Amino acid sequence: MTITLISVNAERWIKLNQSIIDKIKKALNLANNNPNQEEAENAMLLAQKLMAKHNIEMNQIVLEDKINKEVGHDLAINFVKKMPWWYTLLGNIIADNFKCTLYHSKGYKSSALGFIGFKEDIEIAKIILDYAINVIDYNAKKYVKKKQREGWLTRGLRDDYIQGFLAGLKAKFQEQIDKENWGLILVKDEAIIEYTNKNFKHSKSHNSFGNGRGDSEAYNAGYEKGKQFQKPDGHLRSAE
Repeated sequence: MTITLISVNAERWIKLNQSIIDKIKKALNLANNNPNQEEAENAMLLAQKLMAKHNIEMNQIVLEDKINKEVGHDLAINFVKKMPWWYTLLGNIIADNFKCTLYHSKGYKSSALGFIGFKEDIEIAKIILDYAINVIDYNAKKYVKKKQREGWLTRGLRDDYIQGFLAGLKAKFQEQIDKENWGLILVKDEAIIEYTNKNFKHSKSHNSFGNGRGDSEAYNAGYEKGKQFQKPDGHLRSAE
């Protein structure tokens, strides 16, 4: 994709091309703060390549820093009963892939999950979490019903299937990161880490692994379906 600068104001241009600028900044930060000379050189080459490809100059990177990017948090799920064990696992996978941090809060007979990060990233993470929950729940029920019709004892199968699905989803995200070289852009901003430590230092998202029975067929079926996960169209932008 080639970007041609036209007569728009600087802030609007930055918003339209934020993902590209973020990736360049991550590369520059890694190049300037890396004791490994080879990694530093590779990071600088990546930054230069992106800047040349997208016709971006250093003054535009500096200007972007002057536009306030406010870190915040927002609720994603609120439960008045016990939250399913796999929600926190799923939430952490999504948070790690959309530059957010997951927080878990508990009250009297209630619990909640939310994301910490920049507003746009939080909104995307919330959409993906809601969508993924529905996809996993639908496919797990479908798999269990199929096995019931086949005469299987299905106790624990749902949890085994979901464990596999989450592992497959995590693998799919990692393959995408490796293929597209998105590792730098997905590094969480220091401001997010500081905000989390200051405001959520006592909030931890404890992971659980359900009550599966260790059925490899159910796990593998879930894994394959997780690897096939497709994000809802129109909600995500590419890293470049």
